[in-house]
Order: sequence, then C-alpha cells, then structure tokens
Amino acid sequence: MTSDDAGKKKSIFHYENGVPIFDDQRINEIEHEQEDAKKRDAEYKGAQLTVNRRLAVFTGVLALCAIAGGAISGWQAHIANQTLTEIRNSKLDTAKIIEATQDQADAAGNIVDAANNFSDSAEAMSQTADKFAKSTEGIKTNTDSALAEFRRLAKATQDSVDITKNEQRAWVGMSRYEMIPPGPIKANVSYTIRPVIANDGRTPGFNIDYRFALETRPDDLPPTFQYFAQKGMSALMLPSQLMAGLDVTTPKFPDDFIKNLETGKEHIYIFGRVTYDDVFKSPHTTTTCAVYLPQYGTFATPGGECGAYNNAD
Repeated sequence: MTSDDAGKKKSIFHYENGVPIFDDQRINEIEHEQEDAKKRDAEYKGAQLTVNRRLAVFTGVLALCAIAGGAISGWQAHIANQTLTEIRNSKLDTAKIIEATQDQADAAGNIVDAANNFSDSAEAMSQTADKFAKSTEGIKTNTDSALAEFRRLAKATQDSVDITKNEQRAWVGMSRYEMIPPGPIKANVSYTIRPVIANDGRTPGFNIDYRFALETRPDDLPPTFQYFAQKGMSALMLPSQLMAGLDVTTPKFPDDFIKNLETGKEHIYIFGRVTYDDVFKSPHTTTTCAVYLPQYGTFATPGGECGAYNNAD
C-alpha cells in the first residue's frame, strides 16, 4: 500500500469528481474511538471532569462537522465563544474573590482597630481604676480624719458631760472631827470623837454608808485601816447638808501614854470610809484619815500614809 492509499484510508472521506464521499468504516472507527474516549472521560471525573466533557463535545462536533469544513469552523467559533464567556465569568468570579478577600482584609483591619480601641479602653479603664483607687484612698484618708475628728468631738463632748456631772453631782466627804469634851486629851479621861460628814455637791447623795475607826500606833508606824465597828447608813443626803457619823470613843489613856503622845512616841489615828451614789447613779467612795496633834488638842490631816489615804472620786 502506498502512502497515498494510507492517507486515503485514514481520511473520513475522499473526493470523486470533486464531490466528497464519506467512508462508513472510518466513521465507525471514529465512533468507536469516541466510545473509548467517553470511557476514559468517566475515569477522570475529579478535577478534569469539565475539560473532558468539553473534549467529548468537541469530538462529537468534529464528527458532525465532518460534513463541512465551514460547520466545523462554526462549531469551533461557538466553543471559543463559550470559552471566552467562561473566562469572563472566571474574571468576574476572580473579581468577587478579590472583593471578598478585600472585605476580609478590611474586616481584619477592623478587628485590629477594635483590638487597639479595646487596648486603649483597657488603658483608660486602668487609669480610671488607678484614679478610683487614689480617690478611694483619699476617701479613706478623709474618712479616717473624719472619724478622728468625730472621736475627738465625742471625747470632748464626753469630757464636757463628765465635767457637767462632776459640777452637778453630790460630793460627800469629811467636814471635821469634833471632840467631846474638847481637847487636849488628858490622862484617865474618855473622849468621844464625832465625825461630821458633809455634802458639798449641788445634788443629793443616795445610799450613804459610812464607817470609822480609832487606832493608836507607836513611833512612825502607819495605821492599819482596818474596820471593826458597825457601819452607819443614810438613804439621802441633801446638798450642803451636814450629818454626824458614828461616834468613836477613846479609852482612858494612862499618864505614860499621854507623855509618849506629847513627845511623838505614840500617835492616835482616826480613819473612815464613806460610799454613796449620785443622781446619775454612779457610785463613789471617799476615804479619810487624821492624826491627833497634842499641841493643838485636835485632829488634823498629816502627811505620810495617813495623809495619802484621804481620797475622793
């Protein structure tokens, strides 16, 4: 077979008297090839599915356009037009993707701006919290100062109340000691020592209890301040009122005691304790102590422990 015969066999048609005559066998071969192509196309439905369909269509168009070269050209022009449209659509899709990407970038930028704004807000909140803390500290300082001032005023008020109470309360204590008969004390004579109690305050005293004792001590020994006699009581004592306490009787001292008394070797002490309530229902205690002075023939408040025993609250 010559090369011309081979070319004629492979051609779909040949010319007779200038007229194209189709070769059925060749057409059958082409159809068989199309079937094979379709089977191959079915194996690539993944990413190449769209392209394989176009090739199948294009192959079919080639078979149909075998009738005329012009039909083939027209079909190719149609395919080209579709391809151009898809490219344009692809461009539109690409533009949409670019636009969406730009939107995402803008959104990311907005997120960054929001984060920056949040950071600024957090900083502002931190500054506000710091100012609040300083303000709170200032309030605490002012509160502490106010409390200190309130305590000072409360103390001043209480002191004023206490002063007022002290000015208005009862003050019950010793006025004097009376000797019956009057001194000086002589040997072998018994004397009655009568304590005189006074209320030097501005209001009455209530529930007055009093007790007195007489005691002799040699040399510089202080009194023991022990009470053995019964106590006296009074329910009320008015302001400026004088009231006699329980009398205390001395023994009859011998001559040698009187001589020691005059030389300071012996001492005679009288001491007492008075308790009472004032109008504010506050309890009080007054203690007293006096020593006999032979040169004056009377009792007086000395120094030392006897003098320190004199106290009033």
